[in-house]
Amino acid sequence: MDAFYGMIASFGFTFAPYKWAFCSGQVIAISQNTALFSLISNFYGGDGRATFGYPDLRARVPIGSNQMGSPPGLTPFALGAKAGAQVHTLTLSQMPTHNHTATFTPTGGTSPVASVSASTSAASKRAPAAGDYIGSQPPLGTFPDMYVDGTTPGTTVELGGVTVTGGGVTGTVTVDTTGSSQAFELLNPLQAVNYCICEEGIYPSRN
Repeated sequence: MDAFYGMIASFGFTFAPYKWAFCSGQVIAISQNTALFSLISNFYGGDGRATFGYPDLRARVPIGSNQMGSPPGLTPFALGAKAGAQVHTLTLSQMPTHNHTATFTPTGGTSPVASVSASTSAASKRAPAAGDYIGSQPPLGTFPDMYVDGTTPGTTVELGGVTVTGGGVTGTVTVDTTGSSQAFELLNPLQAVNYCICEEGIYPSRN
């Protein structure tokens, strides 16, 4: 045969050729194939004393190991390492920053939060200035003054009927939830074939 012990190849038919075996992660006794064990050791499974494992390429994609050197800008993987998943559910830390609609539901009613006061002193001004009060009025029949100087208002009283709606209102804020935490696929477009490893062939010599 022209294949080396431990060589992995893909085949389009449904069986492993003679002297080849599926890469199905099976664990066998070292005594069954000491030559193959001397090459792949227990990188792919087994205890390395009585058993060793074959690579498991069922629904997996092979990737170059760090024995070929560290790839610039990429994560290196040790020979025999397994990683990745077909599906993934995002965690909170992985989600992009976003907003949700919030709804405020008030409880309670109205309460006075502002008032207007008037002076009991006789009005002495017809044009108001900032801070002036409405003053007491003279008898009807004369054009009255209306305002009292705000710096000397005399006795003041609060007028009724001044209420601002909304002061002191409490309530709850409800933030809408969305999503169903379903996992999503990470698969690239693919087509499945059978990977096999050579169990008997040429024993490779080191370069």
